[in-house]
Amino acid sequence: MKRRDAIRILPMTAAGLIGLSNSASSKKKSLRPLSLQYLSNVKQTLEKIRSTEFDNLLEASYQIARTYKNGGTCYSTWDVGHSRDEDMFEGRHGDPGIFTFGFPEDKVKKGDLYLAGIVGELKEDPRNKGVFVIGGPAPWCAETEDAAKLLSEAHKRRRIRQYSDLWINTYVPTHGSFIWLPGAKYPTGAVSTVLGMTTFWMMIADAVRILAADKVYVDIKGDEPPLDEKVPHVSLTKPLAENYFKEVIRQINQIEAELGTVNTIAEKAVDTILAGGKVYVYSKYWAALSIEANTRMGGLTMFKSVDSDNHKEYNGTDKDFVIMGIYRPEDEVDLEYLKQFRKAGSTVACIGPATRNGRFPSGK
Repeated sequence: MKRRDAIRILPMTAAGLIGLSNSASSKKKSLRPLSLQYLSNVKQTLEKIRSTEFDNLLEASYQIARTYKNGGTCYSTWDVGHSRDEDMFEGRHGDPGIFTFGFPEDKVKKGDLYLAGIVGELKEDPRNKGVFVIGGPAPWCAETEDAAKLLSEAHKRRRIRQYSDLWINTYVPTHGSFIWLPGAKYPTGAVSTVLGMTTFWMMIADAVRILAADKVYVDIKGDEPPLDEKVPHVSLTKPLAENYFKEVIRQINQIEAELGTVNTIAEKAVDTILAGGKVYVYSKYWAALSIEANTRMGGLTMFKSVDSDNHKEYNGTDKDFVIMGIYRPEDEVDLEYLKQFRKAGSTVACIGPATRNGRFPSGK
């Protein structure tokens, strides 16, 4: 059997494995589709965070709201994937503008707050200046589970817990990934993005709620329809983090329902490589799928990046395949790149929402 033929029968194999009993699955866990292993591990880790860290996340929200209300600056280097501000691109819908990204040690002052994940070696304890520190682990930093075994001496000095007033464990592994391919030296399947972004937005949701309860209102970026009496309102006294968590789990379950499409895209990527073509990952902003899918621990080096920031040119051909990551279905920049991809004759797949504000947009 040719290698390519073997790849093409994977959907049938996956369908058969999904129907295995629990006992059979546990005995033959390695036979489960890697995509399902990845999603299962993500959900299990999120559930662990939910069961052990919920009170700490809520306390963090109160500290963030208090700092903002009192005129302090909230700084963040929280790990949201490949960087500390990856999910805060220009015009990010849902951003209340509470955080300043980075941590300028020489400029921070009493009354500020530091949400710390990705850190180097700090010059001094931020608390000496009256800064409230909320810490959490990040890959390749000293607070991860296997840090002592896996990290260099330089990376072992990347510590934040000893300076933290409040600690939130995201259970991110030292490598930042947790899917092991047979014979691999390092794991694939980066997970810090999911764990970091979920906890980050849980904290922000309740911080905004707490501020609203104190009649401190923040402007949320976005173009959602105006609120009216038909829109369900939330309680200002009930934590919103749980709502956000449930929505994340619901959407992960929806991804599982798209397994057939995921397999089709994976097959196309493999077939493209075996036929001598290239696989590109596109996102409007560099700090999104363009960088998150590769050039990071746990990513796939076979991907090439295209974005409107750092990798603007597309030199693909009809032998190539493009996977687009989009935030809305009718973005003009995305549509312009789609036109380029199609003009080159490349095959295109998209990951992203089909609707905007709950509606299918007219036009392209």
